[in-house]
Amino acid sequence: DIAIIGGGIIGICVAAYLAEAGRNVTIFDRTGICEETSSGNAAALAFSDVLPLAHKGMIRHLPKWLADPLGPLSIPPAYLPKLLPWLIRFWRAGRSDRYEASLAAQAGMMRLAEAEWAGLMARSGTENMLRE
Repeated sequence: DIAIIGGGIIGICVAAYLAEAGRNVTIFDRTGICEETSSGNAAALAFSDVLPLAHKGMIRHLPKWLADPLGPLSIPPAYLPKLLPWLIRFWRAGRSDRYEASLAAQAGMMRLAEAEWAGLMARSGTENMLRE
């Protein structure tokens, strides 16, 4: 009675939790389970990687990143006017006061995610597949 669009790690985890709660779940994915984004991460989960992407030193890299079509922030120039409000919010999020709040929030989410992941592995009997 519930359709999940996307068979990556998020879709699979949501489907597992819903199924545990007694729901009938169908996963739809255009290529197959874990064959797109989730296939490229080699099943690596970085629970300790909590640093926010927005930080105060990032703005100085922006021109170089935008000029590089293969860089970490490749945006077609014609799209920049539409994206400008988001870029300004992202830049503001890197201010010191907001950075600390983001860091605390990210760390909290990762602690929760790690505990939930461990529980999911225990309930599915897959703990023996974990390598640290």
